Amino acid sequence: MQITKIGLDLVKNIFQVRCTEAKGNGLVRRSLRR
Repeated sequence: MQITKIGLDLVKNIFQVRCTEAKGNGLVRRSLRR
């Protein structure tokens, strides 16, 4: 497993982070509060 994409969603109160591998399978999904 190797992370190839990192996505960030910056909304008002929560940062959402998602990491995927080359095939598009989700590896990590985290929600972090500001």
